[in-house]
Amino acid sequence: GLPDLSRDRADGITRIQYSAGSLLRVGLGKNMELQVGHAAFNFLRSTGGGESLRAHGAGDSSFALKYALPSPGRHLEWALLGSATLATGDSAFTAGDTAYAFGATLEWSLDERNAVAFYANAQTLDGDTTLSFSPSYSHALSDAVGLFAEAGFTRAQHLPNEVVAGGGVTWLVAPRVQLDLSADFGMTSDSTDLQAGFGVSALF
Repeated sequence: GLPDLSRDRADGITRIQYSAGSLLRVGLGKNMELQVGHAAFNFLRSTGGGESLRAHGAGDSSFALKYALPSPGRHLEWALLGSATLATGDSAFTAGDTAYAFGATLEWSLDERNAVAFYANAQTLDGDTTLSFSPSYSHALSDAVGLFAEAGFTRAQHLPNEVVAGGGVTWLVAPRVQLDLSADFGMTSDSTDLQAGFGVSALF
């Protein structure tokens, strides 16, 4: 991420956070993948309510295993993802404890250029469970450029539900390098107003 941005305004307080995160994905065989993620730099600015706060530092670290299940058909792909996020970040950018998550994704190819997908995830942190669901649609404009639209619903214990929707574009600028640009917008007053990101993916 170069970097990602989130903006939220609630109760007269505006929070803007920039996060430069990275994810390393290593194949462990035909169907298994190891993922290691870390946000080495974060910047937070919070204003309103007669106060102003600025903070910067590292975020938490994550480790995950992804397993691609055998495809039951030519047009269907699905996978499972189990992860643990360790509280290694600085005080302003950490969840404070280890979070465990388990997710599943399913994608159905409508034809050579169009596909629909659905993602579901459950996360536990400090005894609380958060459930997330996200449908999406993708369309390939060409062999190098693609568009996608997505929505997300998150239900957490002791917190308001969050609903977002948005999309983005991907561009394969070289056989092993892809750029992506995305933005999601809050659909309710309790949702994060804006989540946006620009990223570069490279295949080694």
